[in-house]
Formats: sequence, structure tokens, C-alpha cells
Amino acid sequence: MMHAIKNLPDPENHQDVIWGISNIFRTRPNPVCRDIKITIPFLCKTYKESREKESVLNAAWALGTLSETDNYIEDILNTEIVESIIDHLL
Repeated sequence: MMHAIKNLPDPENHQDVIWGISNIFRTRPNPVCRDIKITIPFLCKTYKESREKESVLNAAWALGTLSETDNYIEDILNTEIVESIIDHLL
């Protein structure tokens, strides 16, 4: 799956991939793997650019779940996605 994510041109039409990633990250304990970091930019891009409500929601769930541990919080904060999330809430 990680290889496929690296090669996806844009997240607009990849609802199944976003849904799958979101579900993987909802497992307990959270997955710990260096390859998970490559999903973070993809999830952020989906959150910011997708017009598909389901994809945006699943990207937000995945990012939220990953941010629950110290393993990925810095990587998520470095993407500046928090500003976009706050904008959506306002």
C-alpha cells in the first residue's frame, strides 16, 4: 500500500485509499512504522484539496489518530495542516 501511495498523482479520486489508510490508523495500538510517515503529506493534501466530503473526513480521522501519539505529531505539525483544520472549524 505504501508503494501505491507514493505514486498517486493526486488524492481527488482516491476515496478507497484514504478510507483504507484511515481504518489502518484507527487500530490499537497505533501502527509504528517508518513508512507511515509517507502517508502524512498525502493525507494533508487530501484534506486541503479534495472536494469529496468522505475523503476529507477520513483524512482528518487518520491525521487525528496519528496525532494521538508522540510518534507522528511533529511530522503532522510540520505540514501546517493545523491551520487548515482550524479554518474549516471556523
